[in-house]
Amino acid sequence: MPNPQNHSSDKNIDPALAETVPQMATAVTMPIEEIKTIWSGVKETQTLEQTINMTQQMSDIGTRTIKKQTGPATIGVQVTQKFVANQRDAAGAIPAFEITQVLGQGGMGVVYEARQTSIDRLIALKMIRSDRDANNQAREKFLAEAVVTGDLDHPNIISVHDLGETQDGNVFYAMKKVSGQPWCDTISSRTQSENLQILLQISQAMAYAHDKGVIHRDLKPENVMIGAYGEVILMDWGLAMAVTPDAKAAMPSVESAIGGTPAYMAPEMATGDLDALGTRSDIYLLGAILFEIITGKYPHGGKSIAECLQNVSGNIFVEHEATGELYNIAMHAMAAKPEDRYQSAKAFIDAIHAFQEHEASLQTTDQAITLLTQAEASGKYDLFAEAQFSFKQAIKQWSNNQIAIKELTHTQQSYANCAMNRRDYDLALSLLQANIPEHQSLIKTVQEKIKQEQAFKKRTILIKYGALGLFLIICCSVWYILNEYNKKFSSWLPVYSNDFSSTDASLDQLSFYDQRSQNAEEPWALVPGKGLETKVHEWCWINEPIKNDTRIEVSFVFTKNTDALILAMNSRLEDVGDSWSLPAGLNCQIAGYYGSKCGIFRNDRPSRIYNGTLKRRHFESGKVYSAVFEKHDHTIHLSVDGTPCASFTDYLPIQGEKLERVGFKTYTDGLIIKKITVSKYVLPEHPSPTVAGDALLKRGDVVGAYESYREMADDYHGTEAAQL
Repeated sequence: MPNPQNHSSDKNIDPALAETVPQMATAVTMPIEEIKTIWSGVKETQTLEQTINMTQQMSDIGTRTIKKQTGPATIGVQVTQKFVANQRDAAGAIPAFEITQVLGQGGMGVVYEARQTSIDRLIALKMIRSDRDANNQAREKFLAEAVVTGDLDHPNIISVHDLGETQDGNVFYAMKKVSGQPWCDTISSRTQSENLQILLQISQAMAYAHDKGVIHRDLKPENVMIGAYGEVILMDWGLAMAVTPDAKAAMPSVESAIGGTPAYMAPEMATGDLDALGTRSDIYLLGAILFEIITGKYPHGGKSIAECLQNVSGNIFVEHEATGELYNIAMHAMAAKPEDRYQSAKAFIDAIHAFQEHEASLQTTDQAITLLTQAEASGKYDLFAEAQFSFKQAIKQWSNNQIAIKELTHTQQSYANCAMNRRDYDLALSLLQANIPEHQSLIKTVQEKIKQEQAFKKRTILIKYGALGLFLIICCSVWYILNEYNKKFSSWLPVYSNDFSSTDASLDQLSFYDQRSQNAEEPWALVPGKGLETKVHEWCWINEPIKNDTRIEVSFVFTKNTDALILAMNSRLEDVGDSWSLPAGLNCQIAGYYGSKCGIFRNDRPSRIYNGTLKRRHFESGKVYSAVFEKHDHTIHLSVDGTPCASFTDYLPIQGEKLERVGFKTYTDGLIIKKITVSKYVLPEHPSPTVAGDALLKRGDVVGAYESYREMADDYHGTEAAQL
């Protein structure tokens, strides 16, 4: 008897998920006296009259095959005699089948292990027991079993190799020897999944047999062999019958319809209902095996075989606690009326396959529930995402998995709620669906949160822009005040000045270079009483760095030809490549184009971007000119003798490094620079605190000066200024 403790009876699932069992008719329990009448003459190991009222152990009741004695069946086969022995005879003849040992025996038959000598292989040899009366009726039934089994060529049905008669006149048939164990010996130790796989293979075999027009009538784990390599073989076709005229088995009769194993029987098999007997009787037996897998019990029982048969007639099952989808499949297969059962073995197989898919879906659901529990405890997005994916996979495996559908909705709600609490509103909305009633309330909450967030952002932006605007106003005000202060108090401060026409003129703060920025062979010449005489294409640079706002004032005279004088500021000493190019920085040209034009040029090296203006102006030899070239803020301006010649405004700073030199060159001989002054635009230094007293003292107001000095001393008490 299988142990139900070793079986997973079924998934504990919502009844809505399990297969729905149709409303089925109930069977009418037949009176026990009528049962005895129907089964009179039945044999098990003895006649029913001897055992029908015998009380036996529950493990034995109804588990043996019993059948009613019937007339002979006519089998049209040719049986040839073959030598079968357990050794050679006295004459040394080799037997066709050499018996080696007994494998097992039943009420009428015995199975030997034998060696088929023609091809030297071990086979199983079944024949009628020698201690039984092998009359024509038993012989014909035995031959019928061999013919039926031999005609069923299927991987899960035992293969018959040969049929013959021994030298003693005993019929036998040779079949494949299966090394293994009966399923009934291992069913209790196997998992539900393993047992279902075996049942499915038996069901496939029965689908094949039914297509051949044959029913088995004695399906039970005892008649299934499990090979050493996992082979599943359906044995013992002794009760097989035909359900179509072209089948090789005998058609059922009133008497032959009585037979089977009571613990598994269908009601029509117990009551001898010939009209109801058919392929759906085998479907019942498959359901009975499934019942045993689920519950660990035989479907029918009783204190005696008669009571067991009576329970079969009423389709009364032993007590159990099984529920669920797989149990419903068994109940569907074991309906009292054949028309209420699965109508084919394939339909039964499909139902189990559906359950297996559902079972896989439920396992995935269990995993997803675990992930969801972890996600809700930790608030981790990745666990929520895994749980959501797993629930979707479970629904994909079984579209009607209500647990997964319900939990997916809950997961999305919980995930969205977690995202909402973290103000991740876009993610929260992406997880929710407006057509799901459970989501609608949370969607409204998230949307309200989004509105509040947007309003807060607007207020924040207004505050930020207000603060920025205020900051800009303050900055602009400070800039304006400083700019006005600079305009009011700043002035041009000379940093270099030299009157080259004076007798004490010096070239100490100047450097001279050729057009390639190499040191000139000799400096320009100072002409006494006249000034500094330039050399064509050579440069003179002031050594002291002067940058930013700069002003160059120069007076000069052309003694020969009138051609360009170049002044450079915010510039640097560099090789410009040729005599006509200008260095980086701001440059102006005075009397260019042979004394006819003036202009300003901006030169950004290495891009060599030139911006400038040219204005026509006529210059004459022998006349002294005064020019001013200055940069103040963003305005660059050039004037000659007080007349503006060129100017432009540039808000972009000049690009380049070390733009802090002032220099000049000429394109003509005979140009003399008389005087040059270079200034930078700066704020005035702080006046001395004694300046007021000094002014009064200078005017002769000694008393007023004294009072001013005393007031200053009080204000600057303890400082160096007070000591003055």
